[in-house]
Amino acid sequence: EAALGTYHYMAGDKERSLQHQARVVEIGKEYGLKDIVAKNAHTLGDTYLLLGDYRKAYTFLRTSMEIAEELGYDILINLNQIYLAFIDVMKFESEDGLNKLKKSLELANKRDNIWEQLQVHYFLGRIYFERRQYEHAVSHLRQVIRIGRTADNIRYEAETMVLLDQIKQARSETL
Repeated sequence: EAALGTYHYMAGDKERSLQHQARVVEIGKEYGLKDIVAKNAHTLGDTYLLLGDYRKAYTFLRTSMEIAEELGYDILINLNQIYLAFIDVMKFESEDGLNKLKKSLELANKRDNIWEQLQVHYFLGRIYFERRQYEHAVSHLRQVIRIGRTADNIRYEAETMVLLDQIKQARSETL
């Protein structure tokens, strides 16, 4: 089920991916496999976030966070904090959430954690795009492309290119 969820996620079929991911969480709960529940609840939250369902994303990310804290999974705790901070900014315009993301980027840079760098740059790019702070958005989105290609992780490349095109259009319309 987990492999099918990942396959459909990478193939762009988020709805089918959700079905498989949810089944993995059910199985994990049924057999008391907290690590499986924590990891797959995070993946469900991530997928719902990509689909724009912030409520469901938040619910699954909080579930993942609680279990990750109980199990002491620092990497998953950090990722959940990043995602939850992004939701705080996007849904509640939280400056605290924005500050958490900036701090997360500093920590990711110190640890040379490419995945977290990529994730935070993408989220900051989206936030600044929504706020029409295009120079900041472009700076972060270019980092997404650079880091993603360096790490052979093009997960956000298509979405990033769309945002960069929209920024280019918005800038030309204001001239």
